Amino acid sequence: MIFIYLFIYLFIIIFNLSSKKKSTYILTIFQKYPKTEVLFLKFSLFFFFFCFCFCFILLEKNCKIIEKS
Repeated sequence: MIFIYLFIYLFIIIFNLSSKKKSTYILTIFQKYPKTEVLFLKFSLFFFFFCFCFCFILLEKNCKIIEKS
């Protein structure tokens, strides 16, 4: 479900960049569907948090492997 919103959001951005009415089109989309922006922000925060945790776990495992050897 989140990926669908992300795809829609990216499609809106791409379509907005290719259209001549740049600022007005994207603003009307977010006025009609404000939840898409909020969901995208939540998803991006969750994604960065997940990446940070994953990298931290990998670093911790690598440090343990180095300490053992």
